[in-house]
Amino acid sequence: MSDRRDLFPGSSVSSTSPNPTDGGEISLRDEMSSILRGTGGDVPKGQKFILRRMRTDDDGNFYTCTCVDETTLESDLDYPCPFCLGTGLLWDEELVTGYKVSLSAAAASKATDLIKAQYGVMELPAKVFYFEYDVNPHIKDVIVELQLDLEGDLTIPYIREAEYETNLLRPLRGDRGRVEYWACYCSSKNIATQASS
Repeated sequence: MSDRRDLFPGSSVSSTSPNPTDGGEISLRDEMSSILRGTGGDVPKGQKFILRRMRTDDDGNFYTCTCVDETTLESDLDYPCPFCLGTGLLWDEELVTGYKVSLSAAAASKATDLIKAQYGVMELPAKVFYFEYDVNPHIKDVIVELQLDLEGDLTIPYIREAEYETNLLRPLRGDRGRVEYWACYCSSKNIATQASS
């Protein structure tokens, strides 16, 4: 006999079911995959981005590059390091599929807060990137937007158009707390357009 109580009394779906989509429920993971990749006959809405994952140790501390000065704890910005590109942190990059949304001033104020200056309000450029559940981004990861051709395909060689630093992550959860997809709220970083292989 089980000591577990039914968390959803009267529901046709058992609360102890290992599959949250039992009982005819829509799988948000499948829906997100269909939106981004066009599975199930849908037209794909996603585009390719580079996700720059910052390397961390087991305690969550960032690995710093050897170019970081021991006294100032800064990397040399005049002659950027070819390994960290002047960030001072080591990272790995991977190609991921996602969907980008630009926030309006009203929506951006909720996600990133407006900076109130003495003589007015300065708006921070804000973007939201949506990714599938298994991308698993982290704070400080950088999303790199790549140049697309007229058909929406990546140009070769890849040309980096913009970089966005992840400031806020929201694992959007469905029934029973399962992560269905990710929303990454980001602010723009200034970069020089550069080609990469």
